[in-house]
Amino acid sequence: MNVIEPLFAAAIGNTNLAYDSANNYFQIRCSMAQQNITLQFMMSPSANVTDTPVVLNVAIADVIYPMDSDYMSSASVCMIGIVPTTGQIFFGESILRSLYQVYDVDQNRIGIASAIGSDSFISGATGTDASSNGGSSGGSNNSNSNSNNGSNSAGASRKASILGSTVISACILYALCL
Repeated sequence: MNVIEPLFAAAIGNTNLAYDSANNYFQIRCSMAQQNITLQFMMSPSANVTDTPVVLNVAIADVIYPMDSDYMSSASVCMIGIVPTTGQIFFGESILRSLYQVYDVDQNRIGIASAIGSDSFISGATGTDASSNGGSSGGSNNSNSNSNNGSNSAGASRKASILGSTVISACILYALCL
């Protein structure tokens, strides 16, 4: 069993999700893109898992893609843009497109902030520089200034947490180290 399936099932429910083993992706009801669901990806800023991880809060709409149309509004078949895996989880375009990233190879560090137009945000990090969109550059404990801050009209949102010991460094994400 892959590590992603139970997390998606917890976040969006089993009835909204179907694994396509022939193509190795999850189909999802297109209407789920309209739901106020946030996926949380927790990463340690060092090789050791710490009590203060960097948390990438990604709106479910940012990782849902239409399969039979160019537009979500007319799509009847959609997929989740996170590939099932049995080991480590790698962040690809579907996650990274909702973030603004600055790679400082000289200092071996990455600054991360929310991308403009995205409901995703960063929390729990250790730096001090804040973006105007509520995220962080290298991380800060800033609150998100976007209208979607992880809560829905009912006052609660479902969140799936993925805790890993991913090292935030240019070496890991883009293999920039020599």
